[in-house]
Amino acid sequence: MAVITYDMPAIGLSLLYIAEGATSVALGIWIANRKFMFAKIHTYGWIYILMGATWALFGFTQTIYQGIFVIFLFAAVGGFVVPFERMVMQTHVEANARGRIFGLWNTCSMLSINIGALITGIVIDYIGLVYVPLIVAIFEIILGIVFFVQFKGRTTDEAKKLGEVG
Repeated sequence: MAVITYDMPAIGLSLLYIAEGATSVALGIWIANRKFMFAKIHTYGWIYILMGATWALFGFTQTIYQGIFVIFLFAAVGGFVVPFERMVMQTHVEANARGRIFGLWNTCSMLSINIGALITGIVIDYIGLVYVPLIVAIFEIILGIVFFVQFKGRTTDEAKKLGEVG
């Protein structure tokens, strides 16, 4: 992306990773220190939708500075999702199965990176690099809409009582 779109050396990719990583770490520390969770579960649907929107916006960036800014926004929005997902796994999965579930989750994550790389390469070869963030954004937005509709109106406390979240 950095070499083709921004017409700069490959170090541009590192700058994008640094912007995303630093933002995610800073937000993660803030969330952990405050034990922050949204009260209404469907709010995370909006987070998924915003992640898709910022990823789509990233596809339209033309300079490295625009790319860094949009990746910063993406990480700032997406940083709320990981603590929520981990909280669900830690509180909903029985203690004797927790290690296996986390292991399976990490294995699936690693597998998805490889499959994603394959699909990304195919998309780049057949329709172009600019469409990769747009296609991913569409799937992310659809996920957010489904999540929002599924959990509309439910609070974290209500879900805990029902056994849905914890």
